[in-house]
Amino acid sequence: MPHVRLAAVAILALLPLAIVSACSGGGSGNRAAPVTATPQNATLVLQFSVPARVASASGRRVSYVSTATASFGIFIAPTAALLPTLPTASVDVGPNCTPSGGGQTCSTTVTVPTGSVVVNVRAYAGSHATGAILGAGTTTVTIYANAVNHVALALTGIVGSIDLTFATPSAIIPVAIASATPAPIGVTVTARDLAGVAVVGAYADASGVPLTITLSASGGAQFSLANLSAATSGIMLDISAVNAATVAISASAGAIPVTTPAPLTFTYTAAGVVSTFAGTAGSSGSNDGNHATAHFMHPGGIAVDAAHAVYVADVDNDEVRKIATDGTVTTVAGAPQHSGNQDGNGSNAHFSAPTGVAADSISNAIYVADGSNGAIRKIASDGTVTTIAGLSMTYGDSDGMGASARFTYPAAIATDALGNLYVADSMRHTIRKITTTGSVSTLAGIPGSQGWADGTGASALFNAPSALVVDSHGNVYVADSSNDLIRKITSAGTVSTLAGVRNCSNYVDGPGTIACFDDPAGITIDSSNNLYVADTGNNVIRKVSPSGFVTTLAGFGRHAGSSDGTGAVARLDGPTGIAFDANGTLYVSDRNNHILRVIR
Repeated sequence: MPHVRLAAVAILALLPLAIVSACSGGGSGNRAAPVTATPQNATLVLQFSVPARVASASGRRVSYVSTATASFGIFIAPTAALLPTLPTASVDVGPNCTPSGGGQTCSTTVTVPTGSVVVNVRAYAGSHATGAILGAGTTTVTIYANAVNHVALALTGIVGSIDLTFATPSAIIPVAIASATPAPIGVTVTARDLAGVAVVGAYADASGVPLTITLSASGGAQFSLANLSAATSGIMLDISAVNAATVAISASAGAIPVTTPAPLTFTYTAAGVVSTFAGTAGSSGSNDGNHATAHFMHPGGIAVDAAHAVYVADVDNDEVRKIATDGTVTTVAGAPQHSGNQDGNGSNAHFSAPTGVAADSISNAIYVADGSNGAIRKIASDGTVTTIAGLSMTYGDSDGMGASARFTYPAAIATDALGNLYVADSMRHTIRKITTTGSVSTLAGIPGSQGWADGTGASALFNAPSALVVDSHGNVYVADSSNDLIRKITSAGTVSTLAGVRNCSNYVDGPGTIACFDDPAGITIDSSNNLYVADTGNNVIRKVSPSGFVTTLAGFGRHAGSSDGTGAVARLDGPTGIAFDANGTLYVSDRNNHILRVIR
């Protein structure tokens, strides 16, 4: 398992050399009078402590400055003058400290002019004030003649190296081929430590051999960048065009030792190609037609049926729309901007801000979370709409059969393999279950109690959950929007937090314990149990691995827009609904752009 050492200069800007105190006297307490005549030379004693080797909070093993090579450059000038370009004196650490380096106090003596002066001391990685500057500190002192003058320096944070290892020397990235002539596919690789923190800096082994990342592929793949050495901002690689099914990434860094406790891992994402599927960006409306002429108004939840047709809860049009595989858009049920709670067929039925839809492969029905009506509706294959749970315009949180149950604002709905329904009752902060017989129960959360707590059933708490999806094992995954979290509920009702930092409202990739979302409002799952999240407030689509590791598939964090493109080049504005079809194509309702997007 190869190993890489991170050079000191990358992180030392955050950990400056500190000059702690300046005083004079040789221990007798007698102080010589200030020199007012011609300046004389005097003795300045530099005392410094070298911290012992420690492990940082992120698990990185820290090795402090080597006494064999480190040095100090001492720049001295009268208080009214600029510091010189070249040091007044340079002092190598080695002759003044024991070879062990860490955990000791050392001193050195230099001759300096007397008077009120500015002392600037810089620590260097090399001898004789050469090499990378590891830290610097400045103080103003009065140097007295005929006395031993002291300046005490604390070398806290003067780090010589950080030892890391690669968990694996190589990684294989599957590349989706969109067509016979593949569109450009971007691949981003980031080096992270075990805590998920992106490792930033120049990479080299003990001999100074830089870390080199090499890309290779079969089938004549073409790269915009074939390799990268001595990265200065993480390891970021882009492949501009790929004509192969896989791309191999390998790392090497000369003769690197392997005795470190903190592996460095490669995380990688084959960035998605985003295109507009239906609607016109920035243009709202309700007309049906082909994909380019149809319009939507703040589309919300989406679902895909077994025939690959896409269904959309067109929230502000109070309709459920269908997009056929050829891109033709039709209205399945509801009337444009005609809010109501009437059952019936097609346009005779009315909804009020429908927010979520689910496709049932067993009955070929579409189920609708009719948000403002507080009801669960069913659209049969012939377009007939009925209310199967809750009572329209009558709100609450009681469990029971069919119309005796109450919802307040059902925001999302999902089905499992047996035909059971799961509902995110957002304003009551609960997850509800509807069996095939119409019996409604509360799976997790306390009605009306918002907050955050993992636990089972009523011991768990949510805050405005707004999306959910069910895996093949009956586990329910929830976008807990106002908590900025992704939660997991087992079939027994046990709730845990899979990814996100509560109330982070920010944009951070990485392990679940440090990743940040901002009001995630959509969630779906692929055949490998990876979750995909419409991170609404960040305007991006995120991927969450089964272990909770979060990466960004498409969009650029916290940057809204409407442009198509690959990975971070694409722009979205308030993505909300998200769903897969059987071919692995990802559909997204881009709410504020009033369009449907597709990611391949």
